[in-house]
Amino acid sequence: MHFRLVLAAVSLPVLLGAVAVPKASGDPAVNLQRYLHYQTDGTIDFTCKKRPHSYVCDAGAQRIEPEDANATATVAFGHLQIRFGDAVEVPLQKPAFGKTLEEIEKVEKQMRRYLAADSGSDLIPPSSPRQDALDRALVGNLEHFDIKKLDIENSDPKSHITIADVAFDNRMKKTAKGAAFSERIFGSLSLSYTDALIDANDSESFYGTLPALLENWLGTHDEARAKYVGKRLETLYQTQTQSPASGQIAVETAYLGNDRLSIDVKASEANRLGSKAVFTLGGDIYNISSLFKPARKPMSMGTPDFLFRTMHLKIHTKGDDYRALLKKDKRFAGYIGEYTLLLRKRFDDATTKFRSNPVLADWFTQAKEAFSKAFEGKADTFEMTVKNRSGVTAMQVFGMVMGQLMVMAPQQNAANASAPDEEKIIAETAAQNLDVTIRTY
Repeated sequence: MHFRLVLAAVSLPVLLGAVAVPKASGDPAVNLQRYLHYQTDGTIDFTCKKRPHSYVCDAGAQRIEPEDANATATVAFGHLQIRFGDAVEVPLQKPAFGKTLEEIEKVEKQMRRYLAADSGSDLIPPSSPRQDALDRALVGNLEHFDIKKLDIENSDPKSHITIADVAFDNRMKKTAKGAAFSERIFGSLSLSYTDALIDANDSESFYGTLPALLENWLGTHDEARAKYVGKRLETLYQTQTQSPASGQIAVETAYLGNDRLSIDVKASEANRLGSKAVFTLGGDIYNISSLFKPARKPMSMGTPDFLFRTMHLKIHTKGDDYRALLKKDKRFAGYIGEYTLLLRKRFDDATTKFRSNPVLADWFTQAKEAFSKAFEGKADTFEMTVKNRSGVTAMQVFGMVMGQLMVMAPQQNAANASAPDEEKIIAETAAQNLDVTIRTY
């Protein structure tokens, strides 16, 4: 992973040779400052200082105009601060940093020759192992960044994003008792944002395309109906996006022993109109040492596997505008009524198909009532919870499904051979292992 991926949020793509490779200094803070300036193609001027247990880099208000023909975004911010753990000092010491810069200069010259070569050649693009190691050190020791008054204006596709504040915190640690590796993956990550506004009128949202997707799923393909409903749902959605939203995404991990890691994700957002959403996901990763270079002989070198534990989604949107539209626009209300009937029939058909499975029948009944209430404007909140009842992992579920498909696959030259019902196999496997609750209110 290159550190330029982190800086891409506030900068533009680096142009080869646009900024000269910097010179090494005897001060690691100065070297960090020069390297960040180089990595951002000279578009961001940092001031880096050594603090107790960290290095802190600040950049004042700047506006970055696109200079590359392929770049379409203009980026501006009021203030940017990045903080690294003091372990980043090792590759920034003058001897090591100087060798890295020498290698980068050689690679730049090689890259120019590579780009000048026939595009159809089999040449491998040159790379710098030392620069890769430095970038990994920067990413691995990144502890915090904060961007004030971020403004991104894109011309193709046309969009405008403004965020009052974006903050990232990395509280991950590199060690865990009994772990067979020493990667920085134990602890917490969080990304928060305040008063975010996204203006993308030229692009259609999920809500605008939802009716077309629904028509395809129902097999009705009424383009006029989908277009009319989609246009009005898009208008309602734009009303929501014009209200500043604030939220957070957080990831918590813990070492469980026996080469296993637990991971819990929580995302939440709320705008000033009262709409809000919360999403949580929890699971365990098995055989994680196989994903990293072991620090010692690993306990297990099996295939990585994921154990899904639980998922919860809750979305609340004040439906006053939607209900007002149903009353005012008779054509819209008529189409919504048709969709409601079609949805109920589709779920009734599914219940009939799987009538021998009470778990699936219950799921379809829940979904029918929940989505019917939502379409009719009788509910403002949608809530869904999924739990792993059996404790099987993703690889085990995959094996179950594939095993059934292979057993039920038609034999060559067999009389009256028919393909296995994949939908039935997948649905019944899910019902065997999951508890699902769906409701609207």
